Amino acid sequence: MLLFGGIVLVVLGLAVAPLLLPWPSKVRWALSAEATNPLIAFANERHGVHVGPVVLVAVRSRPDRLTIEVRPEGSGGGRALVGRPSAPGELAALEGWCHAGTTLLLIEDAGGVALHGPDRAVTGLREVERAQTA
Repeated sequence: MLLFGGIVLVVLGLAVAPLLLPWPSKVRWALSAEATNPLIAFANERHGVHVGPVVLVAVRSRPDRLTIEVRPEGSGGGRALVGRPSAPGELAALEGWCHAGTTLLLIEDAGGVALHGPDRAVTGLREVERAQTA
């Protein structure tokens, strides 16, 4: 019984510990988990999900839409994304992440792009080329 209780505590600790990490460590943990766990990598590949670290380069808010530019962390190329107009709190978070150079998680699937930060996620984004042709 004591051995079973110890195993349960270790498993719970491994499940909860990542939630207590600071944001940069959470990003590294999520990317490491995807890279080292073949089940996660296979499921993401099968469903067309791509996860990667990015940094915001620019944020532009207009009354009709939000436009942001991101670049992969540590590289030069960038991507332009558009979405619905942002609420003031969401826009403030985006601008703060941009000015601070916060590493974010960009999660892309067939439904669009989501940008995950330390305290919120910005969803409903899509690449500019797809947005202009749609």
